[in-house]
Amino acid sequence: MTHFQETASLPLIALEEQYLNPEVISTQDSAQYSGLTPICMSKLKTTGPSRLRDMRNGGISMQVLSHVPVNLNPSTCRKANDALYSAIVTNSGKFAAFALLPLAEPKEAANELIRCIQKYRFVGALINSHHHGEFLDKERFWPLFAAAEEFKVPLYIHPNFPAPSFAPHYRGDYAESIAISLSTSDWGWHSETGLCILRLFAAGVFDRHPRIRLIIGQMGQMIPFMLDHIISTIQNWPEKPRRSFKDVWLNNIWVTTSGMFSMAPMACLVNTMPPTRILFSVGYPFSGNDMGKGFIEDLRVSGLVTQEELEGIAFRNAERLLGLKAQK
Repeated sequence: MTHFQETASLPLIALEEQYLNPEVISTQDSAQYSGLTPICMSKLKTTGPSRLRDMRNGGISMQVLSHVPVNLNPSTCRKANDALYSAIVTNSGKFAAFALLPLAEPKEAANELIRCIQKYRFVGALINSHHHGEFLDKERFWPLFAAAEEFKVPLYIHPNFPAPSFAPHYRGDYAESIAISLSTSDWGWHSETGLCILRLFAAGVFDRHPRIRLIIGQMGQMIPFMLDHIISTIQNWPEKPRRSFKDVWLNNIWVTTSGMFSMAPMACLVNTMPPTRILFSVGYPFSGNDMGKGFIEDLRVSGLVTQEELEGIAFRNAERLLGLKAQK
């Protein structure tokens, strides 16, 4: 009989935990967050005592911080990353960081990634799934993938707000507020991030960069449910990448639980991906740390994973991928 360690004693490393630097974000970029509650905005803007208190109350040992999705120039990204590093050293052992990159200028983005790795020991970068509707498979983005592969750090592909050209797909005979919801958290964020991964595959990015490490959230952005079908239908493509999508899925992709705390998608995920490549995340402050803690407890009693696999998802997989050490 398998004996499970109580989840209260497990350290938890959370990977998609966000903040907003009020000093460097532009008015234009901050407008998309104007609908957030004052409490949520307050939580976003701090890396201080209140965030640490929420982590402690939710059993979170370490957060890998990343800036909310914004489009900033290279100089402003550098300022944001410098400020984030200061927060990390002030709270030793509690925070690590993904760099904020100027995706509009991919060569500068690659340089900033390298700077943050070498100077600050950031553990990778979080980037949007598209830039104003331009997906990452375009050749001009390739220097960023080359840098991440060379320095052996992951890129976390994060959902982005829909480009204006995408908006008509979500509008219908209902309120504009519903269209916005459909285009973001209800559907669009997830389907478009999954599409980003498939486009990278179709463009041969994984052939060019066979050791690239990518992370996606929300239990795999719909891909696990479609995985067998995707693998099957790719066989009909007139021109295919050298590597199979199954090979890419099992060797280049890691998946986090961010923002999804139910067992049905988790059951699908553990049936399509080794548990050693599944990572715990909350999505703080958009989701509560208590929800993440409750999810780990639900997973413990579900029978979906072994004790060793549970520990991997909670913290060990992140330690291995990112070179971190969880503190309890």
